[in-house]
Amino acid sequence: MTKIPEKLYDISQADLYATLHLLLTNYRAKQSQLAAFMGKYTIAWGNDFEAEIEAAEALPDRQQRGEMSETLRLEMLPLHETCLNRWQDLKRYISSAYPEYELKPKFEAAGSKYYSLAVNFNWEDAKTMHLDAIKFMTNHSAALEMGGENMPAGFPALYNADYQAWLQKYNLFMPARQTTQATVQKINANNDLFRKRAMKLCADAQACFRKNPAIAQLFVWAILKRLVTPPKDSTLIVKILLAESDTPASGALFVWTNKKTSKSRKITADKTGVIVLKKIPHTLYLWQVSLEGRATVSGKKRIKTGVHSRLTVRLKS
Repeated sequence: MTKIPEKLYDISQADLYATLHLLLTNYRAKQSQLAAFMGKYTIAWGNDFEAEIEAAEALPDRQQRGEMSETLRLEMLPLHETCLNRWQDLKRYISSAYPEYELKPKFEAAGSKYYSLAVNFNWEDAKTMHLDAIKFMTNHSAALEMGGENMPAGFPALYNADYQAWLQKYNLFMPARQTTQATVQKINANNDLFRKRAMKLCADAQACFRKNPAIAQLFVWAILKRLVTPPKDSTLIVKILLAESDTPASGALFVWTNKKTSKSRKITADKTGVIVLKKIPHTLYLWQVSLEGRATVSGKKRIKTGVHSRLTVRLKS
């Protein structure tokens, strides 16, 4: 499989092109002064820069390249939901068939460790979870059925049929989302524009206009980028669960500390076990979750500008 080149720019593709066009506009406004400083900065240089931007924009974007994989993904979603519901039904059958002290290892044998990942569309983990569940039903069918009082005898066949329908789409989707040569070509073209054109122009302009800061600012990439992409709000969704049952940890205390400012927030989880933090400044945070009778869990989480993040915490007794 072709390796994806690393993107050298830290903004979206659309915002990259908008920022490059803004830089080109500033170049044309100050072209004569730049040409006096460095001979290569001619009108033709600007025209070539524009042509390269337009050529890169004309290459198929991710949406065009990913049309097939996105279609397959949309077809997978309802099948995925059906399979997740089947797993939850199996979990209820396990809860009814075994004493409480056996539930944790039984849930894990049926794939519970993969559930939170599967819910968040980690397809490989979803596949592993369903395979574990099907194997568990095969190995423990008598115990689960409880002589007709618990799991219906036909349930494993229904689960497997739904899984096979999902697996068929999965097997088509996974190759479709792999890297193609068009992806590599697009990223390389964008990288060349950013590194060979934009960054060199900005560096030369700083030297040219070092005695005129107002003009020099027209060629500062960070400033141009902010004009095109103002900072967006970041959010964090925290899900706190009891480890042995994967049920909400109502009443758990979540402490969220900004490592840079040392300011903290304390929030108590409601009956859903879910806490939503909005408009979070982008930086590194320290977090801690505690609940009476449970081991305290702590860690670190870096929040990025405009990114919606998730954090799942499982409390052990």
